[in-house]
Amino acid sequence: MITTHKRLQPSPESHFIARHLEADSGVVFFDIETTGFHRDYSKLVSISLIEMLEDDLHYHYFFNETGKEEADILMAAHALLSSKYLISFNGDAFDVPYLMHKYAKHSIDTPLTIARNLDLMKVAKASLHLDSYKLKSIELALGIHRTDTLSGLDCIEAYKQHLETGDPVHSDKIALHNEEDTLNLIQLMYRLLEHHSGVVELYKPHYFEWRDSEVNLISLKLQGDFATLIFEPNKNIDEIHWYDDRGHIFKTNHTGAVPRLEITLPVQHHNVDGFDLSTGLYLKGQPRQRVISVDGHPLYENVPNILLHMENLMGAGNNRIL
Repeated sequence: MITTHKRLQPSPESHFIARHLEADSGVVFFDIETTGFHRDYSKLVSISLIEMLEDDLHYHYFFNETGKEEADILMAAHALLSSKYLISFNGDAFDVPYLMHKYAKHSIDTPLTIARNLDLMKVAKASLHLDSYKLKSIELALGIHRTDTLSGLDCIEAYKQHLETGDPVHSDKIALHNEEDTLNLIQLMYRLLEHHSGVVELYKPHYFEWRDSEVNLISLKLQGDFATLIFEPNKNIDEIHWYDDRGHIFKTNHTGAVPRLEITLPVQHHNVDGFDLSTGLYLKGQPRQRVISVDGHPLYENVPNILLHMENLMGAGNNRIL
């Protein structure tokens, strides 16, 4: 196994992201290379990760040098992949399920769940109007320019040549491609945050306990006089549709193995008591303690109260959101 560990120079973009994601809580950008899409018949070539600790960036790279070191690189990356926040591109559909399968194959406890992964492809789809949401198309739309021109197929061929010849020129190509791919996740996230409008706090994952389960609030959007909160709970729930005199106010949408709960609420703005020149976003017609955000920053501690309020609105008994 070939490993690389080094400190990277922080950038204005990484400083911006660190402030928004509370990087002291553990944030890791990651990418993988494989010899194909089929989890049983392809090899895990490498895992590259950038660990964000406050304003510091640390790069970690684990390479399957012999083609027989999958378990070694999975173990080497285990602690980093246990971080509170994971950020990837198309990770919900590919990287995370692929790694979970490989961990199970090698009888290693997986550190991963889709609920802890922030998939930048999904963020791009929510904020950009493009014909294609391939990584290169999104980067082009956001003005991100690569120096590395290697494609995924090129990496597969380079790995094949590496295994056959042992010439470091091939493994060096893959290493360079991996590092740039992972660094570009920081650029991509920054540009998406910069570009996106209408989100109170840009797709910042936040976890809290609700009925003995970990729940992930992944976004809070403003749409006119309504706010939409999107959650991903760490357990399966049934399809739920609630109605009241305003019409359909919230629903569940299933996204793969992890169900997604989307709640849309009528809101209003007021000046916030105790905050000079601050504006709060409140549930319409509710007591002032139902404040959702102050100056665009969600009050996460109020989210469980909002969920409880929605259950109370539907009446006592067994009506439960999550």
